[in-house]
Amino acid sequence: MQETFIAVPNPDYVEDKSEFKFTPGNPEAFTSFMFLAFKDWLTCEGFDPKIVIAQSALETGWGQHTPGHNLFGIKSYHEDHMGTRKLVTTEVVNDKEVHALAAFSSPNSFNASVRAYIHLIKHTRRYRHIMELFKGLPATAENAEKYITAVHDAGYSTDPKYVIKAMGCYNRVSSIINSMVN
Repeated sequence: MQETFIAVPNPDYVEDKSEFKFTPGNPEAFTSFMFLAFKDWLTCEGFDPKIVIAQSALETGWGQHTPGHNLFGIKSYHEDHMGTRKLVTTEVVNDKEVHALAAFSSPNSFNASVRAYIHLIKHTRRYRHIMELFKGLPATAENAEKYITAVHDAGYSTDPKYVIKAMGCYNRVSSIINSMVN
C-alpha cells in the first residue's frame, strides 16, 4: 500500500484551507501538491516556486525520502529548534563520494520545512546575497539555472552534478505546472 502525505497550506497565504495530499515518487502528484500548497507563500516571499519545488524534488526523490518532514535536505549544524535526525548521507569530497553520518533538521510539518528553507536562503550569511541577485527578475529557465548555480556555489550541495540534476527536475516541474495552469 502506498503511503500518502498530507499538509495543510500556510493559512496566511492560501485561502482554501483544505488539506493537500500526494503519493511519494510520483512527479505529477508531488509537483501538484507542492505547487497548490506553497505557490502563493513562496511567491510572496520572493521565490520562484518552480525552483523551490525542483530542489525539493531532487532532495527527496519526488517526495519518497522526507525524513522528519525535511523537504530540502537541510542539515543542522547546532542544536536545532526543530529537532535533529542523524542520517547517513552521501557527500562528494575530493571528487569521491563519501558516506557520512550527519545531523539533519527535523521539522514537525512540511509547512515548517518550507519555512526553514525560506529562512535558510533569506537570512543566513551563506545564502542571503542570492535573493538580492534575483530580486525582480522574471521566472525563466535561464534565471532558474543561475539561481541554482548560485545556491550550489554557496555550498548547498557537494554534488558537482547538482545544477544539472536540479535543472532536470526544474524542467519536469515546469512542464507539469504549465499543464496544470493551461
